[in-house]
Amino acid sequence: MNEIFIDIENTLIDDLSSMKLLDENIKRISSLCHIEIWNRNNTRINLFTWGWKEHSEIKQYVVDWLFDALDIPPEHRGVVWTKDDSINCAFEHKWINTKDEVAIEDLHIPGAMRRWGLEKQTCFIQQCMDKASFPNNMQNFDTFMLIDDTNPRWFENRTFFKNGTVLNVIFHNPAEMEIREEAKGS
Repeated sequence: MNEIFIDIENTLIDDLSSMKLLDENIKRISSLCHIEIWNRNNTRINLFTWGWKEHSEIKQYVVDWLFDALDIPPEHRGVVWTKDDSINCAFEHKWINTKDEVAIEDLHIPGAMRRWGLEKQTCFIQQCMDKASFPNNMQNFDTFMLIDDTNPRWFENRTFFKNGTVLNVIFHNPAEMEIREEAKGS
């Protein structure tokens, strides 16, 4: 399975308040998504944001609008991971060593995850490992990609091997992505 996760704030739009599309990023990301869908039919496009703290904050009309802006066909549209998903992952893996509900709730505050040494990319890798049940229950090779303005400004690929299975995690910064010509025909 090929799973692409796209950050919302400062990647697709400026922020969740004014919701101004970042047109150049939209073009770059759409181009890459269409090439991935064209090359691997089992590609799903998802959203991954810490702008929405909990699933109850997700606005489906915004999700649909963003997928429409990217021109993602409905059969390739996936899920939305929120900050809560990352917090729950960190708690399950004992990266957060507190039972204090107030301290856990405080992790929703922007920048608070750094207090525990956690960044979006670290949580993303573990969430992908959990989703893929790495290294068990995999179809030998799964690829997960995060497109986010907080990623390094260079292409980064991390590959994890265990018991003959491979988990590939790719980080793209939209500012460094190109609009590929092949995507125009797809």
